[in-house]
Amino acid sequence: MWFDDIDAMAELYDEVEDLAFKSGLSANVSKVCNLHQVLVSRTSQGYGSDGFSLPTRSQGLRAKLKELAADKTRPNNALYAETLLAFHRMNERFGDGEREDFDETWNEISAILKRADGLGEFPADLIDSVVNALADAMPESAVLDDLVVQLAEFVGKRSKEVAAGEIYLSHGQRKLEHDKPIDAIKLLGRAAVNFAKEESREQQARALYCLSVGYAGAGLPWAARATVLASIIQYNALSEIGGDLRIELLPALKLYIGLSLQLGHVLDALAAHHFFRTASAVMPLDEESQKRTANDHTEFDQMLSCALVSQASEDLARLERLPDALEKLELFWSRFILLYRLGYLALLRSDGSVPEEASDDELDASVALTASHPATLEGPKRLVVLDGQFSGVSTKILGVDVDVMAESTTEGFIYSQTYASALEGFAATLLRAGAYPFTARQVIRIRRAVGVQEAAVEVDGEDVLVSIPESWAPSDPTTLPAFNAHLIEACIHALMNMA
Repeated sequence: MWFDDIDAMAELYDEVEDLAFKSGLSANVSKVCNLHQVLVSRTSQGYGSDGFSLPTRSQGLRAKLKELAADKTRPNNALYAETLLAFHRMNERFGDGEREDFDETWNEISAILKRADGLGEFPADLIDSVVNALADAMPESAVLDDLVVQLAEFVGKRSKEVAAGEIYLSHGQRKLEHDKPIDAIKLLGRAAVNFAKEESREQQARALYCLSVGYAGAGLPWAARATVLASIIQYNALSEIGGDLRIELLPALKLYIGLSLQLGHVLDALAAHHFFRTASAVMPLDEESQKRTANDHTEFDQMLSCALVSQASEDLARLERLPDALEKLELFWSRFILLYRLGYLALLRSDGSVPEEASDDELDASVALTASHPATLEGPKRLVVLDGQFSGVSTKILGVDVDVMAESTTEGFIYSQTYASALEGFAATLLRAGAYPFTARQVIRIRRAVGVQEAAVEVDGEDVLVSIPESWAPSDPTTLPAFNAHLIEACIHALMNMA
């Protein structure tokens, strides 16, 4: 076994520690904890003339765990680190020969379990495995007995939720197969919530992907894009855990790319397509799959060119620096269309992008052919790019044109898309409720307010005015519960103001 070669393991310890500490992930640091525990055990048995530098390594591990536990912007990661720290202190006591009264540790773990309620990514199996491994070696303790009962109830509740999630997912997928996306959304949304746990990450990734397909089928692209992005994040996490890129990333990325193009998110579509090509190049795909990914690249080039050819000249000017990136990404037709629309026909001729014998009329006809493609008619009406011209995003809900307006800052850019996605997701629950619009247009205006502590929603005619405390940040999980509650309130006001 790997832990029998103690000298080799001790030599590799620093390398593993360096990789794990740099990742900032408690899951990776837990591997260092495992190695450290083996070193402690072997040292107590008399191995290692210098004690494997345990004091120095213990101090470094303890410091890293404290650092991660203090980072409240990542609550799951922080609580995971706090759990590891508690077991690390127990391990050190074992190394010092202590075998009595660990009630303080069990009380600490009990408190952690209480705080883990609602944190889906917290690894309850870690506590379960440690308690099972140590129970026989521990002195009798009423506190430990209570912890075992608490742990059993905690794990049992999660197991029941996962089992229910499996049923929701199965029936939701069946609804998608029968082309009933609205019915599927209801089931798959519940599945995604039930699967929000570390032990069911794979099922949640699948449920989120299917839910995104449902949203897309129901004509709710912002909700679909946000949901498939969540699926991609989960598949990336699974890839890191497993050490290999998951094959499920490819269809999820394809869906994200298509939705991004549909919404005018050209730069995001390009980044995702680059990821798609890079991922597919390192995956062990068979010959047929390799041909499909090559065709996907050609298809993306065509779809992107259709999205670009229909844009207004002032919008295309925002992409002035894009042609070089398109060339590096081997999206040659999209580069041609963009440079043509920007008025750089002479450059296209001088750099050999078009045959010397091709006349201007022939080039005009080629561009006109792209402009007449059905994908052009279904393409975005405007670009979504964070620059000085950004003012918000648009969607259509229950037949009502909705503009979500925000300032041209990173926060405004994120908030506008968040509200559009949430509004579409909320509206999905009304698609079978017989709700009918009484207005043709609605504007949601988002502003960040100085000196206020709570978000507010106000209706002014056809406008819905949203005020968000300037102290809130989209990436701050400490304000997330309050923001989510406000988001629901804002969606209710917006929908009541249109239907």
